[in-house]
Amino acid sequence: VNIEIRRCKLQETLDSVINLIETKCNSTGLSLVTKYDIDIGEFVNTDSHRLQQILFNLLGNALKFSKENGVVKFIVRVCSSNYRPSKSGSYSFSPDLEDNEQTSTNLDDKQVLRFIIKDYGKGI
Repeated sequence: VNIEIRRCKLQETLDSVINLIETKCNSTGLSLVTKYDIDIGEFVNTDSHRLQQILFNLLGNALKFSKENGVVKFIVRVCSSNYRPSKSGSYSFSPDLEDNEQTSTNLDDKQVLRFIIKDYGKGI
């Protein structure tokens, strides 16, 4: 797998995924709620194609396992620039943050983004 990191417009990357997922939502009676931090920069350095694939798969799974007329939430947050994995290699986060909680602090020129997908299906 080749990873091609390039500067891209984050909103365009997200919009392409959201448009496809909303089409699926419309045909299944589900609702998609999106929320983006206002601190998110316009450009990011990423492999936009891989990011789209990952988000599409995660959102698609959330839709697949949600109840009819259910809601799936997609939230993009900016984390503090010192947000790093723990010694075990996992990232520490709280998926139950309220919509009005801030997660960002004084940011330098690098941002760490957190993509949160919440569904209310059965789960594993």
